[in-house]
Amino acid sequence: MDTRRYELVFDAEFSLVYLVGEPPEAGTLPAELTYAESLRMFGSRDGAVTIFTAREWDVPFTVEISKSAPSEDFDSWEHVVEAAIRVGADGLRLGSDGVSELKEAKRFDLEPGSYRVRVSYGGLRVMEEGEAEVDDDRYRIQLWPGPPSEPAVLKQMDPAIAASMPYPEMHGHFVERGLIPKA
Repeated sequence: MDTRRYELVFDAEFSLVYLVGEPPEAGTLPAELTYAESLRMFGSRDGAVTIFTAREWDVPFTVEISKSAPSEDFDSWEHVVEAAIRVGADGLRLGSDGVSELKEAKRFDLEPGSYRVRVSYGGLRVMEEGEAEVDDDRYRIQLWPGPPSEPAVLKQMDPAIAASMPYPEMHGHFVERGLIPKA
């Protein structure tokens, strides 16, 4: 399989990283995130994907771009989600500094069209009382041409890990920033 592989590190502002295939107009906010998306650690809108991370600084990502679907090697990952993303003429960008600007984004040249995106989360663990974030988490993003579909959780993290993640607690923060609608 002909796969392009990239090793990257991002500072994930507010523990969010964006994968953007069709950017919104300048000055617009990303689509509102839902509470369910925050619990899934993954949000998806046609031209963009939001990846929730367990920390904000020096977050490691591996990006793999293939011509066909990768194998389902989920054993070394705690959580795996998948969706579709539309890629426009400007290719694909991965970054963390506001989806409409992405000044520090990594750009990937891809043919326009529909792609599958699978995000695997590793190194997650139960966070102890008083911990703000984990420091051994890692993320893999896999992309290949494929049809549009709804987001799906392919492997669900252990409920104890999920319960200790900061996302339910960050819900109020997301509401304040206008990224999640008020209940």
